Amino acid sequence: MGTKLATHLVMACAAAMCTARLQAQIIIEYGDLAVPGDVIERYRDTLPSYGPGPAGEGQVWDMSMAQSHETITTTVSTAASTPFASAFATSNLAMTNDGSNYLYFRSQPTFMEATGFGGDPLGSGTPLSVGFAPALLIHQLPRAYGSNFTDDYYFQAIVDGSAFGVHSIRLRHRGDVRDSTDGHGALTTPAGTYQTLRVKSIEYSVDSIWFRLLSFTPWTLLSATQDTSVTYTWLAKETKLAVAEMTFDSTGAPARFIHSSLPPSITTAITAAHSDQELSLWPVPAAHEVVLRLGDAAVHSHLQVTTMDGRLVMERSIRGESQVRWEVGSWSAGPYVVRVHRLDGGPPQVLRMVVGH
Repeated sequence: MGTKLATHLVMACAAAMCTARLQAQIIIEYGDLAVPGDVIERYRDTLPSYGPGPAGEGQVWDMSMAQSHETITTTVSTAASTPFASAFATSNLAMTNDGSNYLYFRSQPTFMEATGFGGDPLGSGTPLSVGFAPALLIHQLPRAYGSNFTDDYYFQAIVDGSAFGVHSIRLRHRGDVRDSTDGHGALTTPAGTYQTLRVKSIEYSVDSIWFRLLSFTPWTLLSATQDTSVTYTWLAKETKLAVAEMTFDSTGAPARFIHSSLPPSITTAITAAHSDQELSLWPVPAAHEVVLRLGDAAVHSHLQVTTMDGRLVMERSIRGESQVRWEVGSWSAGPYVVRVHRLDGGPPQVLRMVVGH
Protein backbone atom coordinates (compact mmCIF):
# COMPACT_ATOMS: atom_id res chain seq x y z
CA MET A 1 0.00 0.00 0.00
CA GLY A 2 1.43 3.42 -0.94
CA THR A 3 2.45 5.44 2.07
CA LYS A 4 0.11 8.29 1.12
CA LEU A 5 -2.68 6.22 -0.49
CA ALA A 6 -5.57 7.53 1.56
CA THR A 7 -4.54 11.17 1.77
CA HIS A 8 -3.75 11.65 -1.91
CA LEU A 9 -6.99 9.99 -2.99
CA VAL A 10 -9.01 11.94 -0.46
CA MET A 11 -7.53 15.34 -1.30
CA ALA A 12 -8.40 14.73 -4.93
CA CYS A 13 -12.04 14.72 -3.93
CA ALA A 14 -12.26 18.28 -2.63
CA ALA A 15 -15.30 20.02 -4.09
CA ALA A 16 -15.72 23.38 -5.80
CA MET A 17 -17.46 26.44 -5.12
CA CYS A 18 -19.49 29.72 -5.31
CA THR A 19 -19.85 32.02 -8.32
CA ALA A 20 -18.01 35.33 -8.21
CA ARG A 21 -16.51 37.85 -10.55
CA LEU A 22 -13.01 37.17 -11.78
CA GLN A 23 -10.40 38.20 -9.20
CA ALA A 24 -13.03 38.20 -6.41
CA GLN A 25 -12.88 35.77 -3.53
CA ILE A 26 -15.26 32.81 -3.61
CA ILE A 27 -16.77 30.91 -0.70
CA ILE A 28 -17.18 27.14 -0.41
CA GLU A 29 -20.64 26.10 0.72
CA TYR A 30 -22.34 22.78 1.27
CA GLY A 31 -24.49 23.09 -1.85
CA ASP A 32 -21.39 23.24 -4.05
CA LEU A 33 -20.06 19.79 -3.15
CA ALA A 34 -20.27 16.69 -5.34
CA VAL A 35 -23.50 14.68 -4.98
CA PRO A 36 -24.60 11.16 -5.95
CA GLY A 37 -25.11 10.91 -9.69
CA ASP A 38 -22.17 13.15 -10.63
CA VAL A 39 -19.68 11.70 -13.12
CA ILE A 40 -16.60 13.90 -13.49
CA GLU A 41 -13.81 13.47 -16.03
CA ARG A 42 -10.38 14.87 -15.30
CA TYR A 43 -6.93 14.55 -16.86
CA ARG A 44 -3.52 13.82 -15.35
CA ASP A 45 -0.28 15.42 -16.52
CA THR A 46 2.41 12.96 -15.37
CA LEU A 47 5.34 15.20 -16.32
CA PRO A 48 4.50 18.75 -15.13
CA SER A 49 7.24 21.27 -15.83
CA TYR A 50 5.60 24.06 -13.79
CA GLY A 51 5.08 24.74 -10.10
CA PRO A 52 2.13 25.75 -7.91
CA GLY A 53 2.83 29.49 -8.03
CA PRO A 54 2.50 32.00 -5.20
CA ALA A 55 -0.01 32.24 -2.37
CA GLY A 56 -2.10 35.31 -1.57
CA GLU A 57 -5.05 37.34 -2.79
CA GLY A 58 -5.95 38.01 -6.43
CA GLN A 59 -3.44 35.54 -7.87
CA VAL A 60 -3.24 34.42 -11.51
CA TRP A 61 -2.06 30.82 -11.93
CA ASP A 62 -1.37 29.85 -15.55
CA MET A 63 -1.44 26.07 -16.07
CA SER A 64 -2.67 26.30 -19.67
CA MET A 65 0.31 24.21 -20.81
CA ALA A 66 -0.82 21.14 -18.84
CA GLN A 67 -0.90 17.90 -20.81
CA SER A 68 -3.49 15.11 -20.66
CA HIS A 69 -1.45 11.90 -20.39
CA GLU A 70 -4.13 9.96 -18.51
CA THR A 71 -7.90 10.24 -18.05
CA ILE A 72 -9.58 9.86 -14.65
CA THR A 73 -13.35 9.38 -14.47
CA THR A 74 -14.83 9.68 -10.99
CA THR A 75 -18.34 8.41 -10.29
CA VAL A 76 -20.15 9.68 -7.20
CA SER A 77 -22.84 7.55 -5.54
CA THR A 78 -24.55 6.99 -2.23
CA ALA A 79 -22.53 4.90 0.20
CA ALA A 80 -25.52 2.59 0.59
CA SER A 81 -25.38 1.58 -3.10
CA THR A 82 -21.78 0.28 -2.95
CA PRO A 83 -20.42 -3.22 -2.21
CA PHE A 84 -18.96 -2.09 1.15
CA ALA A 85 -22.05 -0.27 2.43
CA SER A 86 -22.33 -2.34 5.61
CA ALA A 87 -18.88 -1.21 6.77
CA PHE A 88 -19.72 2.47 6.28
CA ALA A 89 -23.20 2.82 7.73
CA THR A 90 -22.60 6.42 8.89
CA SER A 91 -21.29 7.57 5.49
CA ASN A 92 -23.59 9.10 2.90
CA LEU A 93 -21.27 9.50 -0.10
CA ALA A 94 -18.86 7.28 -2.05
CA MET A 95 -16.51 7.94 -4.98
CA THR A 96 -14.75 5.53 -7.32
CA ASN A 97 -12.41 5.88 -10.29
CA ASP A 98 -12.59 2.24 -11.40
CA GLY A 99 -15.86 0.74 -10.11
CA SER A 100 -13.95 -1.52 -7.70
CA ASN A 101 -12.20 0.71 -5.16
CA TYR A 102 -14.25 3.26 -3.22
CA LEU A 103 -13.56 6.21 -0.94
CA TYR A 104 -16.26 6.97 1.62
CA PHE A 105 -17.36 10.33 3.03
CA ARG A 106 -19.76 11.95 5.45
CA SER A 107 -21.00 15.19 3.89
CA GLN A 108 -22.97 17.62 6.07
CA PRO A 109 -23.88 21.36 5.89
CA THR A 110 -20.97 22.36 8.16
CA PHE A 111 -18.28 19.83 7.23
CA MET A 112 -17.12 17.05 4.93
CA GLU A 113 -14.93 14.23 6.18
CA ALA A 114 -13.41 11.05 4.72
CA THR A 115 -14.42 7.92 6.62
CA GLY A 116 -12.38 5.19 4.89
CA PHE A 117 -11.98 3.08 1.78
CA GLY A 118 -13.09 -0.30 0.47
CA GLY A 119 -11.84 -2.46 -2.38
CA ASP A 120 -8.61 -4.18 -3.31
CA PRO A 121 -6.02 -1.37 -3.25
CA LEU A 122 -3.17 -3.87 -2.80
CA GLY A 123 -4.17 -5.90 -5.88
CA SER A 124 -4.08 -9.09 -3.81
CA GLY A 125 -7.42 -10.39 -5.02
CA THR A 126 -8.91 -10.11 -1.53
CA PRO A 127 -11.28 -7.16 -1.01
CA LEU A 128 -11.13 -5.33 2.30
CA SER A 129 -12.80 -2.37 3.98
CA VAL A 130 -10.80 0.01 6.14
CA GLY A 131 -12.30 2.76 8.28
CA PHE A 132 -10.48 5.90 9.38
CA ALA A 133 -10.42 6.36 13.16
CA PRO A 134 -11.01 9.17 13.60
CA ALA A 135 -12.34 10.34 10.24
CA LEU A 136 -10.24 12.81 8.24
CA LEU A 137 -11.68 16.33 7.96
CA ILE A 138 -11.76 17.56 4.35
CA HIS A 139 -13.77 20.80 4.64
CA GLN A 140 -14.97 23.07 7.39
CA LEU A 141 -17.90 24.87 5.77
CA PRO A 142 -18.19 27.52 4.64
CA ARG A 143 -14.57 27.73 3.46
CA ALA A 144 -12.97 31.06 2.50
CA TYR A 145 -9.53 32.48 1.83
CA GLY A 146 -7.50 32.46 5.05
CA SER A 147 -9.36 29.58 6.71
CA ASN A 148 -7.28 26.76 8.14
CA PHE A 149 -7.52 23.72 10.40
CA THR A 150 -5.51 20.71 11.57
CA ASP A 151 -6.70 17.13 11.90
CA ASP A 152 -5.29 13.67 12.50
CA TYR A 153 -6.46 10.23 11.44
CA TYR A 154 -5.44 6.59 11.65
CA PHE A 155 -6.16 3.36 9.83
CA GLN A 156 -4.86 -0.16 9.71
CA ALA A 157 -5.35 -3.05 7.30
CA ILE A 158 -4.65 -6.70 8.08
CA VAL A 159 -4.12 -9.02 5.12
CA ASP A 160 -3.17 -12.65 4.56
CA GLY A 161 0.60 -13.15 4.73
CA SER A 162 0.91 -16.67 3.32
CA ALA A 163 2.56 -15.38 0.15
CA PHE A 164 5.39 -14.11 2.36
CA GLY A 165 5.66 -17.17 4.60
CA VAL A 166 3.83 -15.66 7.58
CA HIS A 167 0.31 -15.86 8.96
CA SER A 168 -0.69 -12.22 8.42
CA ILE A 169 0.60 -8.73 7.70
CA ARG A 170 -0.61 -5.51 9.31
CA LEU A 171 -0.24 -2.11 7.66
CA ARG A 172 -0.72 1.00 9.80
CA HIS A 173 -0.92 4.65 8.79
CA ARG A 174 -1.02 7.66 11.10
CA GLY A 175 -1.36 11.13 9.63
CA ASP A 176 -1.35 14.69 10.97
CA VAL A 177 -2.79 17.05 8.33
CA ARG A 178 -2.42 20.86 8.24
CA ASP A 179 -4.93 22.46 5.87
CA SER A 180 -4.65 26.12 4.81
CA THR A 181 -6.65 28.03 2.20
CA ASP A 182 -3.64 30.10 1.16
CA GLY A 183 -4.79 31.88 -2.00
CA HIS A 184 -7.62 32.98 -4.25
CA GLY A 185 -7.65 34.10 -7.86
CA ALA A 186 -7.86 32.93 -11.47
CA LEU A 187 -6.55 29.52 -12.54
CA THR A 188 -6.12 28.82 -16.27
CA THR A 189 -6.00 25.21 -17.48
CA PRO A 190 -6.51 23.82 -21.01
CA ALA A 191 -10.27 23.91 -20.35
CA GLY A 192 -10.43 27.64 -19.55
CA THR A 193 -10.07 30.13 -16.70
CA TYR A 194 -11.76 29.55 -13.34
CA GLN A 195 -12.20 31.68 -10.25
CA THR A 196 -10.68 29.54 -7.49
CA LEU A 197 -9.58 29.08 -3.93
CA ARG A 198 -6.24 27.34 -3.45
CA VAL A 199 -5.71 24.92 -0.58
CA LYS A 200 -2.29 23.82 0.67
CA SER A 201 -2.33 20.54 2.61
CA ILE A 202 0.69 19.20 4.47
CA GLU A 203 0.61 15.71 5.95
CA TYR A 204 3.15 14.43 8.48
CA SER A 205 2.76 10.66 8.46
CA VAL A 206 4.14 7.43 9.88
CA ASP A 207 3.63 4.16 8.02
CA SER A 208 4.53 0.86 9.63
CA ILE A 209 4.50 -2.76 8.50
CA TRP A 210 4.05 -5.59 11.01
CA PHE A 211 3.91 -9.35 10.64
CA ARG A 212 2.53 -12.22 12.71
CA LEU A 213 4.37 -15.48 12.16
CA LEU A 214 1.58 -17.69 13.50
CA SER A 215 -2.02 -17.00 14.47
CA PHE A 216 -1.15 -17.03 18.18
CA THR A 217 2.19 -15.20 18.12
CA PRO A 218 2.51 -11.45 18.81
CA TRP A 219 2.91 -8.83 16.11
CA THR A 220 6.51 -7.98 15.16
CA LEU A 221 7.47 -4.60 13.69
CA LEU A 222 9.18 -4.99 10.31
CA SER A 223 9.62 -1.35 9.28
CA ALA A 224 8.42 2.20 10.04
CA THR A 225 8.74 5.19 7.75
CA GLN A 226 8.16 8.87 8.45
CA ASP A 227 7.18 11.15 5.58
CA THR A 228 5.98 14.67 4.79
CA SER A 229 3.79 15.27 1.74
CA VAL A 230 2.46 18.49 0.27
CA THR A 231 -0.59 18.81 -1.99
CA TYR A 232 -1.99 21.95 -3.63
CA THR A 233 -5.65 21.86 -4.61
CA TRP A 234 -7.59 24.50 -6.56
CA LEU A 235 -11.35 24.60 -5.96
CA ALA A 236 -13.92 26.03 -8.38
CA LYS A 237 -17.69 25.95 -8.39
CA GLU A 238 -18.04 24.58 -11.90
CA THR A 239 -16.18 21.31 -11.48
CA LYS A 240 -17.65 19.66 -8.34
CA LEU A 241 -14.36 17.90 -7.64
CA ALA A 242 -11.17 19.93 -7.47
CA VAL A 243 -10.55 21.77 -10.74
CA ALA A 244 -6.83 21.05 -10.30
CA GLU A 245 -4.43 19.29 -7.96
CA MET A 246 -0.64 19.18 -7.80
CA THR A 247 1.42 16.58 -5.93
CA PHE A 248 5.18 16.30 -5.52
CA ASP A 249 7.85 13.58 -5.55
CA SER A 250 10.33 12.75 -2.79
CA THR A 251 12.71 15.50 -3.99
CA GLY A 252 10.01 18.19 -3.79
CA ALA A 253 9.61 18.49 -7.57
CA PRO A 254 6.08 18.53 -9.11
CA ALA A 255 5.14 14.92 -9.90
CA ARG A 256 1.53 15.07 -11.11
CA PHE A 257 -0.99 17.70 -12.06
CA ILE A 258 -4.67 16.77 -12.37
CA HIS A 259 -7.04 19.14 -14.17
CA SER A 260 -10.76 19.04 -14.91
CA SER A 261 -12.39 18.64 -18.31
CA LEU A 262 -15.47 20.61 -17.22
CA PRO A 263 -15.58 24.19 -18.55
CA PRO A 264 -15.69 27.33 -16.42
CA SER A 265 -19.05 29.07 -16.20
CA ILE A 266 -17.28 32.33 -17.07
CA THR A 267 -15.46 32.05 -20.40
CA THR A 268 -13.46 35.26 -20.08
CA ALA A 269 -9.78 34.51 -19.48
CA ILE A 270 -7.44 36.95 -17.78
CA THR A 271 -3.75 37.63 -17.30
CA ALA A 272 -2.01 39.40 -14.45
CA ALA A 273 -1.15 42.48 -16.46
CA HIS A 274 -4.20 42.65 -18.72
CA SER A 275 -7.18 41.49 -16.67
CA ASP A 276 -9.43 44.07 -18.35
CA GLN A 277 -9.21 42.40 -21.77
CA GLU A 278 -12.50 40.54 -22.20
CA LEU A 279 -13.16 37.85 -24.79
CA SER A 280 -16.44 36.18 -25.62
CA LEU A 281 -17.20 33.17 -27.79
CA TRP A 282 -20.57 31.95 -29.03
CA PRO A 283 -22.70 29.93 -29.58
CA VAL A 284 -22.04 27.20 -27.04
CA PRO A 285 -22.37 24.56 -28.31
CA ALA A 286 -21.72 25.51 -31.95
CA ALA A 287 -23.06 23.42 -34.84
CA HIS A 288 -21.89 25.36 -37.92
CA GLU A 289 -19.97 28.55 -37.09
CA VAL A 290 -18.13 30.03 -34.11
CA VAL A 291 -17.85 33.77 -33.42
CA LEU A 292 -15.10 35.14 -31.18
CA ARG A 293 -15.23 38.75 -30.01
CA LEU A 294 -11.72 40.02 -29.25
CA GLY A 295 -12.33 43.53 -27.95
CA ASP A 296 -9.18 45.60 -28.53
CA ALA A 297 -8.03 44.92 -32.12
CA ALA A 298 -4.48 46.14 -31.39
CA VAL A 299 -3.72 43.56 -28.68
CA HIS A 300 -3.89 40.08 -30.23
CA SER A 301 -1.61 38.29 -32.71
CA HIS A 302 -3.02 34.84 -33.50
CA LEU A 303 -5.26 32.11 -32.16
CA GLN A 304 -4.92 28.35 -31.88
CA VAL A 305 -7.64 25.74 -31.43
CA THR A 306 -6.69 22.34 -30.02
CA THR A 307 -8.47 19.22 -28.86
CA MET A 308 -8.52 18.53 -25.13
CA ASP A 309 -5.49 16.23 -25.51
CA GLY A 310 -3.45 18.99 -27.20
CA ARG A 311 -3.80 18.17 -30.94
CA LEU A 312 -3.72 21.35 -33.06
CA VAL A 313 -6.89 21.71 -35.15
CA MET A 314 -6.63 25.29 -36.41
CA GLU A 315 -4.26 28.26 -36.25
CA ARG A 316 -4.80 31.69 -37.79
CA SER A 317 -3.66 35.31 -37.57
CA ILE A 318 -6.04 37.77 -35.90
CA ARG A 319 -3.92 40.93 -36.03
CA GLY A 320 -6.04 44.05 -36.26
CA GLU A 321 -9.31 42.16 -35.89
CA SER A 322 -11.91 42.77 -33.22
CA GLN A 323 -14.10 39.81 -34.19
CA VAL A 324 -13.37 36.54 -36.04
CA ARG A 325 -15.51 33.68 -37.36
CA TRP A 326 -14.72 30.14 -38.47
CA GLU A 327 -16.64 27.12 -39.69
CA VAL A 328 -16.91 24.01 -37.50
CA GLY A 329 -19.56 22.06 -39.39
CA SER A 330 -17.07 19.36 -40.39
CA TRP A 331 -15.37 19.14 -36.98
CA SER A 332 -15.89 16.24 -34.59
CA ALA A 333 -18.37 16.94 -31.82
CA GLY A 334 -16.89 17.65 -28.39
CA PRO A 335 -14.88 20.21 -26.39
CA TYR A 336 -11.96 22.22 -27.77
CA VAL A 337 -9.51 24.73 -26.29
CA VAL A 338 -9.08 28.18 -27.86
CA ARG A 339 -5.86 30.06 -27.05
CA VAL A 340 -5.70 33.73 -28.01
CA HIS A 341 -2.08 34.93 -28.17
CA ARG A 342 -0.94 38.50 -27.54
CA LEU A 343 1.34 40.74 -29.60
CA ASP A 344 3.35 41.62 -26.48
CA GLY A 345 4.18 37.95 -25.81
CA GLY A 346 2.16 37.79 -22.60
CA PRO A 347 0.38 34.61 -21.48
CA PRO A 348 -2.37 33.53 -23.89
CA GLN A 349 -5.99 33.88 -22.91
CA VAL A 350 -7.75 30.52 -22.84
CA LEU A 351 -11.39 29.72 -23.58
CA ARG A 352 -13.35 26.52 -24.03
CA MET A 353 -15.32 25.85 -27.19
CA VAL A 354 -17.87 23.06 -27.70
CA VAL A 355 -18.96 21.64 -31.06
CA GLY A 356 -22.31 19.85 -31.11
CA HIS A 357 -24.11 18.54 -34.19
